[in-house]
Amino acid sequence: QGSSDDEEDRLQRQHDLEESDEDVEILEDIDVVDAPRNWPKAAAAGSKRGGDGKKVDAAAAPDQDVNNPAAAAWMHTDNLSSDDEDESGEMNRIGRIPLHWYDEYDHIGYDGHGKKVVKDKNSSAGKDLLDQVIDAADNNEAEGGGKFTVYDALNARDVTLTPRQIELIRRLQGGAFAHPEHDANPDYIDYFSGVDPFKSGLNSDRYEKKSRFQPSKWEKLQVRRLLHRLKCGSINMDYLEGKVRDMNDLVKRSDGEDSDKPFQLWKGDEEDELALRKGPQHMPAPKVPPPGHAFSYNPPGEYLPTEEEVKEWEDMDPSDRPYGHFVPKKFDNLRSVGAYEHAVKERFERCLDLYLCPRAMKRRLNIDPESLVPQLPKASDLRPFPTTKCIEYCVPGKQDETVMVRCLSVSPDGQFLVSGDEAGVVRLWEVQTSRLLKSWDLNK
Repeated sequence: QGSSDDEEDRLQRQHDLEESDEDVEILEDIDVVDAPRNWPKAAAAGSKRGGDGKKVDAAAAPDQDVNNPAAAAWMHTDNLSSDDEDESGEMNRIGRIPLHWYDEYDHIGYDGHGKKVVKDKNSSAGKDLLDQVIDAADNNEAEGGGKFTVYDALNARDVTLTPRQIELIRRLQGGAFAHPEHDANPDYIDYFSGVDPFKSGLNSDRYEKKSRFQPSKWEKLQVRRLLHRLKCGSINMDYLEGKVRDMNDLVKRSDGEDSDKPFQLWKGDEEDELALRKGPQHMPAPKVPPPGHAFSYNPPGEYLPTEEEVKEWEDMDPSDRPYGHFVPKKFDNLRSVGAYEHAVKERFERCLDLYLCPRAMKRRLNIDPESLVPQLPKASDLRPFPTTKCIEYCVPGKQDETVMVRCLSVSPDGQFLVSGDEAGVVRLWEVQTSRLLKSWDLNK
Protein backbone atom coordinates (compact mmCIF):
# COMPACT_ATOMS: atom_id res chain seq x y z
CA GLN A 1 0.00 0.00 0.00
CA GLY A 2 1.32 3.44 -0.97
CA SER A 3 1.37 6.55 1.18
CA SER A 4 -0.84 9.63 0.80
CA ASP A 5 1.98 11.51 -0.95
CA ASP A 6 2.15 8.84 -3.65
CA GLU A 7 -1.62 9.06 -4.13
CA GLU A 8 -1.47 12.82 -4.57
CA ASP A 9 1.39 12.51 -7.08
CA ARG A 10 -0.58 10.00 -9.14
CA LEU A 11 -3.65 12.22 -9.19
CA GLN A 12 -1.53 15.19 -10.22
CA ARG A 13 -0.01 13.24 -13.13
CA GLN A 14 -3.48 12.20 -14.31
CA HIS A 15 -4.64 15.80 -14.20
CA ASP A 16 -1.61 16.91 -16.23
CA LEU A 17 -2.30 14.25 -18.85
CA GLU A 18 -5.91 15.37 -19.19
CA GLU A 19 -4.79 18.96 -19.75
CA SER A 20 -2.22 17.87 -22.33
CA ASP A 21 -4.88 15.90 -24.23
CA GLU A 22 -6.92 19.04 -24.71
CA ASP A 23 -4.11 20.63 -26.74
CA VAL A 24 -3.97 17.72 -29.21
CA GLU A 25 -5.92 18.20 -32.43
CA ILE A 26 -7.93 15.09 -33.15
CA LEU A 27 -8.78 14.60 -36.80
CA GLU A 28 -12.35 13.30 -36.82
CA ASP A 29 -13.23 14.07 -40.41
CA ILE A 30 -12.38 10.60 -41.66
CA ASP A 31 -14.71 7.66 -41.97
CA VAL A 32 -12.78 4.49 -41.21
CA VAL A 33 -15.30 2.23 -42.91
CA ASP A 34 -15.49 4.26 -46.12
CA ALA A 35 -11.74 4.92 -46.28
CA PRO A 36 -10.47 4.85 -49.87
CA ARG A 37 -8.38 1.89 -50.97
CA ASN A 38 -6.34 3.53 -53.75
CA TRP A 39 -4.12 6.53 -53.19
CA PRO A 40 -2.52 8.88 -55.66
CA LYS A 41 1.21 8.79 -56.24
CA ALA A 42 3.24 10.94 -53.86
CA ALA A 43 4.94 13.92 -55.46
CA ALA A 44 8.41 13.06 -54.17
CA ALA A 45 11.69 12.69 -55.96
CA GLY A 46 13.57 9.42 -56.16
CA SER A 47 12.47 5.89 -56.95
CA LYS A 48 9.69 3.70 -55.52
CA ARG A 49 8.55 0.13 -56.01
CA GLY A 50 5.88 -0.85 -58.51
CA GLY A 51 3.28 -3.61 -58.42
CA ASP A 52 5.72 -6.16 -59.85
CA GLY A 53 8.19 -5.54 -57.00
CA LYS A 54 10.77 -3.67 -59.11
CA LYS A 55 12.00 -0.15 -58.45
CA VAL A 56 10.54 2.45 -60.78
CA ASP A 57 11.41 6.09 -61.20
CA ALA A 58 8.55 8.48 -60.41
CA ALA A 59 9.71 10.93 -63.08
CA ALA A 60 10.10 8.24 -65.76
CA ALA A 61 6.66 6.66 -65.12
CA PRO A 62 4.32 9.40 -63.93
CA ASP A 63 1.15 7.49 -64.79
CA GLN A 64 2.02 4.34 -62.86
CA ASP A 65 0.35 3.91 -59.47
CA VAL A 66 3.17 2.98 -57.10
CA ASN A 67 0.99 2.91 -53.97
CA ASN A 68 -1.61 0.40 -55.10
CA PRO A 69 -2.98 -2.09 -52.55
CA ALA A 70 -1.26 -5.12 -54.09
CA ALA A 71 2.19 -3.55 -53.89
CA ALA A 72 1.61 -2.25 -50.37
CA ALA A 73 0.28 -5.61 -49.17
CA TRP A 74 3.21 -7.68 -50.54
CA MET A 75 6.19 -5.36 -50.12
CA HIS A 76 5.20 -3.17 -47.16
CA THR A 77 5.96 0.13 -48.83
CA ASP A 78 5.22 1.95 -45.60
CA ASN A 79 7.93 0.03 -43.70
CA LEU A 80 10.90 0.62 -45.97
CA SER A 81 14.33 0.93 -44.42
CA SER A 82 16.41 4.10 -44.52
CA ASP A 83 18.49 2.77 -47.41
CA ASP A 84 15.40 2.32 -49.61
CA GLU A 85 14.01 5.75 -48.75
CA ASP A 86 17.35 7.47 -49.35
CA GLU A 87 18.64 5.74 -52.43
CA SER A 88 20.59 8.80 -53.59
CA GLY A 89 22.39 9.05 -50.22
CA GLU A 90 21.62 12.72 -49.59
CA MET A 91 20.16 12.32 -46.09
CA ASN A 92 22.04 12.52 -42.82
CA ARG A 93 24.07 9.43 -41.88
CA ILE A 94 25.61 10.38 -38.50
CA GLY A 95 23.76 7.65 -36.58
CA ARG A 96 22.98 7.96 -32.87
CA ILE A 97 24.95 11.13 -32.18
CA PRO A 98 23.47 13.95 -30.06
CA LEU A 99 22.23 16.64 -32.43
CA HIS A 100 23.13 19.45 -30.03
CA TRP A 101 26.77 18.90 -30.95
CA TYR A 102 25.99 20.69 -34.25
CA ASP A 103 24.20 23.69 -32.74
CA GLU A 104 27.17 26.00 -33.39
CA TYR A 105 27.71 24.84 -36.98
CA ASP A 106 25.88 25.56 -40.20
CA HIS A 107 25.45 21.86 -40.96
CA ILE A 108 23.72 19.01 -39.11
CA GLY A 109 25.97 16.11 -40.22
CA TYR A 110 27.19 14.30 -43.32
CA ASP A 111 25.42 12.33 -46.01
CA GLY A 112 26.31 9.02 -47.62
CA HIS A 113 28.81 10.72 -49.98
CA GLY A 114 30.71 12.45 -47.16
CA LYS A 115 29.27 15.90 -47.89
CA LYS A 116 27.84 18.25 -45.27
CA VAL A 117 24.10 18.32 -44.74
CA VAL A 118 23.48 22.07 -44.56
CA LYS A 119 20.73 23.32 -42.27
CA ASP A 120 17.69 24.82 -43.93
CA LYS A 121 17.39 28.42 -42.79
CA ASN A 122 13.73 28.57 -43.82
CA SER A 123 12.77 25.61 -41.64
CA SER A 124 10.56 25.96 -38.58
CA ALA A 125 13.33 25.10 -36.15
CA GLY A 126 14.34 28.68 -35.29
CA LYS A 127 10.86 30.20 -35.51
CA ASP A 128 8.41 30.78 -32.73
CA LEU A 129 4.86 29.42 -32.67
CA LEU A 130 3.33 32.50 -34.29
CA ASP A 131 5.71 32.37 -37.26
CA GLN A 132 4.98 28.69 -37.73
CA VAL A 133 1.22 29.33 -37.87
CA ILE A 134 1.71 32.13 -40.45
CA ASP A 135 3.97 29.92 -42.60
CA ALA A 136 1.44 27.09 -42.44
CA ALA A 137 -1.32 29.42 -43.62
CA ASP A 138 0.84 30.75 -46.45
CA ASN A 139 1.78 27.24 -47.57
CA ASN A 140 -1.84 26.17 -47.44
CA GLU A 141 -2.86 29.00 -49.73
CA ALA A 142 0.12 28.57 -52.07
CA GLU A 143 0.19 24.79 -52.48
CA GLY A 144 -3.52 24.12 -52.19
CA GLY A 145 -3.84 22.15 -48.98
CA GLY A 146 -0.30 21.25 -48.00
CA LYS A 147 -0.73 22.16 -44.37
CA PHE A 148 0.63 18.91 -42.94
CA THR A 149 4.29 19.82 -42.54
CA VAL A 150 6.57 18.38 -39.86
CA TYR A 151 10.11 19.24 -38.91
CA ASP A 152 12.81 16.58 -39.53
CA ALA A 153 15.35 17.24 -36.78
CA LEU A 154 17.88 14.72 -38.16
CA ASN A 155 18.11 16.47 -41.53
CA ALA A 156 17.17 20.00 -40.24
CA ARG A 157 14.38 20.56 -42.79
CA ASP A 158 10.61 20.61 -43.08
CA VAL A 159 8.92 17.58 -44.59
CA THR A 160 5.43 17.61 -46.06
CA LEU A 161 3.47 14.46 -45.33
CA THR A 162 2.06 12.53 -48.25
CA PRO A 163 -1.69 11.75 -48.45
CA ARG A 164 -1.01 8.11 -47.63
CA GLN A 165 0.99 9.01 -44.52
CA ILE A 166 -1.80 11.33 -43.38
CA GLU A 167 -4.34 8.57 -43.92
CA LEU A 168 -2.22 6.12 -41.87
CA ILE A 169 -2.20 8.59 -38.99
CA ARG A 170 -5.96 9.08 -39.18
CA ARG A 171 -6.60 5.34 -39.23
CA LEU A 172 -4.42 4.84 -36.15
CA GLN A 173 -6.32 7.62 -34.36
CA GLY A 174 -9.61 5.97 -35.28
CA GLY A 175 -8.49 2.60 -33.89
CA ALA A 176 -8.37 0.84 -37.25
CA PHE A 177 -5.52 -1.07 -38.87
CA ALA A 178 -2.85 1.21 -40.25
CA HIS A 179 -2.68 -0.34 -43.71
CA PRO A 180 -5.90 -0.20 -45.74
CA GLU A 181 -4.79 -3.39 -47.52
CA HIS A 182 -4.83 -5.43 -44.30
CA ASP A 183 -7.58 -8.05 -44.24
CA ALA A 184 -8.57 -8.66 -40.63
CA ASN A 185 -11.11 -11.37 -41.52
CA PRO A 186 -9.61 -13.60 -44.23
CA ASP A 187 -11.53 -16.47 -45.74
CA TYR A 188 -11.41 -19.63 -43.63
CA ILE A 189 -9.49 -22.50 -45.23
CA ASP A 190 -11.14 -25.77 -44.34
CA TYR A 191 -8.27 -28.20 -43.81
CA PHE A 192 -8.97 -31.95 -43.88
CA SER A 193 -8.65 -33.10 -40.30
CA GLY A 194 -7.75 -36.79 -40.27
CA VAL A 195 -6.03 -39.20 -37.93
CA ASP A 196 -2.77 -39.09 -39.85
CA PRO A 197 -1.12 -35.65 -39.40
CA PHE A 198 0.67 -36.04 -42.74
CA LYS A 199 -2.68 -36.34 -44.56
CA SER A 200 -4.42 -33.55 -42.66
CA GLY A 201 -1.81 -30.92 -43.53
CA LEU A 202 -1.78 -29.38 -40.05
CA ASN A 203 1.62 -28.08 -38.93
CA SER A 204 3.06 -29.06 -42.28
CA ASP A 205 5.14 -25.88 -42.49
CA ARG A 206 6.87 -26.34 -39.15
CA TYR A 207 10.53 -27.18 -38.91
CA GLU A 208 11.79 -30.21 -37.04
CA LYS A 209 13.09 -29.59 -33.56
CA LYS A 210 16.81 -29.63 -33.02
CA SER A 211 16.40 -32.23 -30.28
CA ARG A 212 15.11 -34.73 -32.84
CA PHE A 213 18.43 -34.65 -34.68
CA GLN A 214 20.29 -35.70 -31.50
CA PRO A 215 20.36 -39.21 -30.00
CA SER A 216 17.68 -39.78 -27.39
CA LYS A 217 19.00 -39.96 -23.83
CA TRP A 218 16.05 -42.13 -22.79
CA GLU A 219 16.77 -44.69 -25.51
CA LYS A 220 20.45 -44.68 -24.54
CA LEU A 221 19.48 -45.44 -20.92
CA GLN A 222 17.18 -48.27 -22.01
CA VAL A 223 19.90 -49.81 -24.18
CA ARG A 224 22.39 -49.65 -21.29
CA ARG A 225 19.93 -51.41 -18.99
CA LEU A 226 19.23 -54.15 -21.53
CA LEU A 227 22.95 -54.69 -22.14
CA HIS A 228 23.58 -54.94 -18.40
CA ARG A 229 20.79 -57.49 -17.97
CA LEU A 230 22.04 -59.41 -20.99
CA LYS A 231 25.56 -59.42 -19.55
CA CYS A 232 24.35 -60.59 -16.13
CA GLY A 233 22.29 -63.38 -17.72
CA SER A 234 18.87 -62.25 -16.51
CA ILE A 235 17.68 -62.04 -20.15
CA ASN A 236 18.80 -63.58 -23.43
CA MET A 237 18.50 -62.86 -27.15
CA ASP A 238 15.19 -64.75 -27.40
CA TYR A 239 13.68 -62.24 -24.99
CA LEU A 240 15.10 -59.27 -26.92
CA GLU A 241 13.90 -60.62 -30.28
CA GLY A 242 10.39 -61.22 -28.91
CA LYS A 243 10.43 -65.01 -29.14
CA VAL A 244 9.82 -65.27 -25.39
CA ARG A 245 7.33 -62.99 -23.70
CA ASP A 246 8.63 -63.51 -20.16
CA MET A 247 11.89 -64.92 -18.86
CA ASN A 248 10.01 -66.93 -16.26
CA ASP A 249 8.44 -69.01 -19.05
CA LEU A 250 11.89 -69.73 -20.42
CA VAL A 251 13.18 -70.77 -16.97
CA LYS A 252 10.23 -73.09 -16.41
CA ARG A 253 10.68 -74.62 -19.84
CA SER A 254 14.40 -75.18 -19.29
CA ASP A 255 13.81 -76.68 -15.84
CA GLY A 256 11.35 -79.21 -17.25
CA GLU A 257 13.51 -80.20 -20.25
CA ASP A 258 17.08 -80.18 -18.93
CA SER A 259 16.58 -81.39 -15.36
CA ASP A 260 17.93 -84.89 -16.04
CA LYS A 261 20.82 -83.96 -18.34
CA PRO A 262 24.38 -84.11 -17.00
CA PHE A 263 26.31 -80.88 -16.53
CA GLN A 264 29.86 -79.89 -15.70
CA LEU A 265 30.80 -78.94 -12.18
CA TRP A 266 33.90 -77.01 -13.17
CA LYS A 267 33.65 -75.07 -16.40
CA GLY A 268 36.90 -73.11 -16.05
CA ASP A 269 35.26 -69.66 -15.88
CA GLU A 270 34.62 -69.56 -12.16
CA GLU A 271 36.96 -66.59 -11.74
CA ASP A 272 35.00 -64.63 -14.35
CA GLU A 273 31.71 -65.35 -12.60
CA LEU A 274 33.15 -64.21 -9.27
CA ALA A 275 34.38 -60.99 -10.87
CA LEU A 276 30.92 -60.23 -12.33
CA ARG A 277 28.90 -60.88 -9.20
CA LYS A 278 27.67 -58.04 -7.03
CA GLY A 279 29.23 -57.19 -3.69
CA PRO A 280 32.85 -56.72 -2.63
CA GLN A 281 35.48 -57.33 -5.26
CA HIS A 282 36.78 -60.87 -5.35
CA MET A 283 40.53 -61.16 -4.83
CA PRO A 284 41.91 -64.61 -5.61
CA ALA A 285 44.42 -66.23 -3.26
CA PRO A 286 48.13 -66.05 -4.24
CA LYS A 287 49.18 -69.18 -6.04
CA VAL A 288 51.90 -71.51 -4.73
CA PRO A 289 55.11 -71.20 -6.77
CA PRO A 290 55.71 -74.24 -8.98
CA PRO A 291 58.36 -76.75 -7.79
CA GLY A 292 61.90 -76.43 -9.11
CA HIS A 293 64.68 -78.89 -9.86
CA ALA A 294 65.41 -79.46 -6.15
CA PHE A 295 61.95 -81.02 -5.65
CA SER A 296 62.50 -83.64 -8.35
CA TYR A 297 62.92 -87.35 -7.39
CA ASN A 298 66.07 -87.39 -9.53
CA PRO A 299 67.60 -83.90 -9.12
CA PRO A 300 70.99 -82.91 -10.58
CA GLY A 301 74.03 -83.34 -8.37
CA GLU A 302 74.47 -79.61 -7.64
CA TYR A 303 71.05 -79.55 -5.91
CA LEU A 304 71.88 -82.40 -3.50
CA PRO A 305 73.16 -81.05 -0.13
CA THR A 306 76.20 -82.52 1.60
CA GLU A 307 76.20 -83.84 5.18
CA GLU A 308 77.64 -80.55 6.45
CA GLU A 309 74.92 -78.56 4.72
CA VAL A 310 72.26 -80.87 6.14
CA LYS A 311 73.59 -80.30 9.67
CA GLU A 312 73.59 -76.54 9.10
CA TRP A 313 69.98 -76.69 7.86
CA GLU A 314 68.88 -78.61 10.95
CA ASP A 315 70.24 -75.86 13.20
CA MET A 316 68.41 -73.13 11.17
CA ASP A 317 64.79 -72.12 11.45
CA PRO A 318 62.58 -73.78 8.78
CA SER A 319 61.62 -70.34 7.39
CA ASP A 320 65.33 -69.53 6.82
CA ARG A 321 66.15 -72.77 5.04
CA PRO A 322 66.42 -72.73 1.23
CA TYR A 323 63.59 -75.25 0.75
CA GLY A 324 61.80 -75.15 4.12
CA HIS A 325 61.23 -78.60 5.69
CA PHE A 326 62.06 -80.36 2.44
CA VAL A 327 65.53 -81.88 1.94
CA PRO A 328 66.40 -82.84 -1.66
CA LYS A 329 67.00 -86.55 -2.14
CA LYS A 330 67.69 -88.75 -5.12
CA PHE A 331 65.69 -91.90 -5.99
CA ASP A 332 66.17 -94.50 -8.69
CA ASN A 333 62.57 -94.37 -9.85
CA LEU A 334 59.28 -92.66 -9.01
CA ARG A 335 57.89 -95.78 -7.26
CA SER A 336 60.64 -95.52 -4.65
CA VAL A 337 59.46 -92.05 -3.50
CA GLY A 338 57.67 -92.27 -0.17
CA ALA A 339 55.08 -89.99 1.41
CA TYR A 340 56.13 -86.46 2.39
CA GLU A 341 56.02 -86.24 6.18
CA HIS A 342 55.42 -82.45 6.33
CA ALA A 343 52.66 -82.31 3.68
CA VAL A 344 49.74 -81.94 6.14
CA LYS A 345 51.61 -79.39 8.25
CA GLU A 346 52.52 -77.18 5.28
CA ARG A 347 48.97 -77.34 3.93
CA PHE A 348 47.58 -76.35 7.33
CA GLU A 349 49.98 -73.40 7.60
CA ARG A 350 48.97 -72.20 4.14
CA CYS A 351 45.29 -72.34 5.11
CA LEU A 352 46.07 -70.29 8.22
CA ASP A 353 47.90 -67.71 6.09
CA LEU A 354 44.99 -67.40 3.68
CA TYR A 355 42.48 -67.11 6.52
CA LEU A 356 44.31 -64.76 8.87
CA CYS A 357 46.33 -62.61 6.51
CA PRO A 358 44.21 -59.89 4.76
CA ARG A 359 44.61 -59.43 1.03
CA ALA A 360 44.67 -56.11 -0.75
CA MET A 361 44.63 -55.32 -4.44
CA LYS A 362 47.78 -53.46 -5.51
CA ARG A 363 48.28 -52.11 -8.96
CA ARG A 364 51.73 -52.46 -10.39
CA LEU A 365 53.07 -49.76 -12.63
CA ASN A 366 54.64 -51.17 -15.73
CA ILE A 367 57.13 -48.43 -16.41
CA ASP A 368 60.09 -48.82 -18.69
CA PRO A 369 63.23 -47.70 -16.79
CA GLU A 370 64.66 -46.26 -19.97
CA SER A 371 61.74 -43.81 -20.21
CA LEU A 372 62.71 -42.30 -16.82
CA VAL A 373 66.21 -41.41 -18.00
CA PRO A 374 66.26 -37.94 -19.54
CA GLN A 375 67.27 -37.85 -23.17
CA LEU A 376 70.51 -36.14 -24.01
CA PRO A 377 70.18 -33.18 -26.34
CA LYS A 378 71.52 -33.40 -29.85
CA ALA A 379 74.81 -31.75 -30.72
CA SER A 380 73.06 -29.57 -33.28
CA ASP A 381 70.79 -28.15 -30.56
CA LEU A 382 73.77 -27.01 -28.44
CA ARG A 383 75.22 -24.67 -31.04
CA PRO A 384 76.86 -22.20 -31.28
CA PHE A 385 80.08 -23.79 -30.11
CA PRO A 386 83.55 -23.87 -31.73
CA THR A 387 83.74 -26.46 -34.49
CA THR A 388 86.96 -25.39 -36.21
CA LYS A 389 90.49 -24.59 -34.99
CA CYS A 390 91.10 -20.83 -35.08
CA ILE A 391 94.54 -20.37 -33.49
CA GLU A 392 97.17 -23.06 -32.97
CA TYR A 393 99.97 -22.58 -30.44
CA CYS A 394 103.12 -24.37 -31.67
CA VAL A 395 106.57 -24.51 -30.03
CA PRO A 396 109.26 -23.40 -32.47
CA GLY A 397 111.31 -26.40 -33.62
CA LYS A 398 108.80 -28.92 -32.24
CA GLN A 399 105.89 -28.66 -34.68
CA ASP A 400 105.79 -32.41 -35.28
CA GLU A 401 106.09 -33.34 -31.60
CA THR A 402 103.14 -33.54 -29.21
CA VAL A 403 103.58 -31.53 -26.01
CA MET A 404 101.32 -32.47 -23.10
CA VAL A 405 100.17 -29.27 -21.36
CA ARG A 406 99.23 -29.71 -17.72
CA CYS A 407 98.20 -26.18 -16.66
CA LEU A 408 97.12 -22.86 -18.16
CA SER A 409 96.82 -19.35 -16.83
CA VAL A 410 95.43 -16.25 -18.57
CA SER A 411 96.23 -12.66 -17.68
CA PRO A 412 93.34 -10.54 -16.36
CA ASP A 413 93.24 -8.45 -19.54
CA GLY A 414 93.23 -11.56 -21.76
CA GLN A 415 96.35 -10.54 -23.71
CA PHE A 416 98.86 -13.14 -22.48
CA LEU A 417 98.70 -16.86 -21.77
CA VAL A 418 101.08 -18.96 -19.66
CA SER A 419 101.26 -22.73 -20.17
CA GLY A 420 103.14 -25.43 -18.28
CA ASP A 421 103.87 -28.82 -19.82
CA GLU A 422 104.86 -32.12 -18.26
CA ALA A 423 108.55 -31.54 -19.18
CA GLY A 424 108.72 -28.64 -16.69
CA VAL A 425 108.85 -25.85 -19.27
CA VAL A 426 106.80 -22.67 -18.76
CA ARG A 427 106.00 -20.66 -21.87
CA LEU A 428 104.52 -17.18 -22.28
CA TRP A 429 102.25 -16.77 -25.33
CA GLU A 430 100.43 -13.86 -26.94
CA VAL A 431 96.82 -14.85 -27.20
CA GLN A 432 95.77 -13.07 -30.40
CA THR A 433 98.85 -13.92 -32.48
CA SER A 434 99.86 -17.27 -30.83
CA ARG A 435 103.45 -15.96 -30.75
CA LEU A 436 105.85 -17.43 -28.17
CA LEU A 437 107.29 -14.54 -26.20
CA LYS A 438 109.44 -16.33 -23.66
CA SER A 439 110.01 -19.75 -22.12
CA TRP A 440 111.56 -20.95 -18.84
CA ASP A 441 112.92 -24.43 -18.13
CA LEU A 442 112.32 -25.05 -14.44
CA ASN A 443 114.32 -28.28 -14.41
CA LYS A 444 117.58 -26.33 -14.89
